Amino acid sequence: MTPLLALLAMACGDGALERAMEPPQVPPAQALDACAELDFDQMQVLCRIEAASRAGAQGLTELADRACSMVPEGTWTHECHFRVGEELAGSGHPAQALEHCARSGRFARFCITHSAWSMPLEPALDARQPPDQLIPALDAAMVEIQAAAQGLDATLQPEAIDSFRMGLWFNAYYGTGHAHPAAARAASRSQQPQARSAYLLEAARLLWSPGEVPAQGAVAQLLSHWSGELPALEGQPLPAGERHGRYSVPMPAPCERDLQPVPLYGGGRRILSTDADEDLIIAALEALFFRTDVTAQHFLPWVDDPHEKVRWTAARLLRLSEPGELDMAVTLTALRDHTDSCVAWHASDALAHRTWERKPGGAR
Repeated sequence: MTPLLALLAMACGDGALERAMEPPQVPPAQALDACAELDFDQMQVLCRIEAASRAGAQGLTELADRACSMVPEGTWTHECHFRVGEELAGSGHPAQALEHCARSGRFARFCITHSAWSMPLEPALDARQPPDQLIPALDAAMVEIQAAAQGLDATLQPEAIDSFRMGLWFNAYYGTGHAHPAAARAASRSQQPQARSAYLLEAARLLWSPGEVPAQGAVAQLLSHWSGELPALEGQPLPAGERHGRYSVPMPAPCERDLQPVPLYGGGRRILSTDADEDLIIAALEALFFRTDVTAQHFLPWVDDPHEKVRWTAARLLRLSEPGELDMAVTLTALRDHTDSCVAWHASDALAHRTWERKPGGAR
């Protein structure tokens, strides 16, 4: 029983709760009707939110709308639309999910993030499809999402569109056991950064088995597979519930705050470069970080790369990684005097907060 249902159970001892919300297989419409039997207005509100959530999980958009319309305006209405948004995305209705996120008030940003990463796998949006079928299907999905995003606050629209674009490409590649670059390389211009990231995430997963630590030349190896110099990668797919890895919450340095980011799994983000070669290296470094077995020494050589955004990415990922063979205090102390002020900032901030000792996210 969820915490919400537990709260309802404490308030209702006459069987009304069971009639309203249990068992789970009770149709959402029947559960919603039964909410009126509850004795207290507050309990009816919570019950209707739960019924709306169940309706969203089954893709019953009209019923979810009706349930939320029965909740008083304000925080609870926003909670209802938030719950429905993430459930609709999880049931394969991303455009409708965004419409609810637009009505979720202060929860809108969380609704967008949860919804973008709740989308299920879709056979038609899978990189194992020929590129001339996959790319039009992805473009069509994004047209619907972009239209729905217009209902959001203008400040959230770009973030929502980029997040859903990344979610679609992540689903297309990650965990499929298929890392052929053809589809990602054929992506339309607006989708190229997300396509690169998604391909490289799966390539990094397949190129080294779990526990097999990538070599120091891992980035170059990944880029050779991307370019076709090395063959496409095939391997074991992952069950849907295991398609996760290491991620970090946004931690922009002052020099990065005005840069356009690419949303990543779990609400993280990476720097976007308009230079395709630089952006590929950034995406490859982030793909290595997604593996939990990659340690700080893999990122250290890149803090001296000629591309500044590569240096900044490497410094951020280094500070968040387990040390491996490095003495992190010594390494970061030396980097505080780096000629790149952004690398130096990351080193100083990491020492102040000992960020390498904090474990970034994993399974959600």
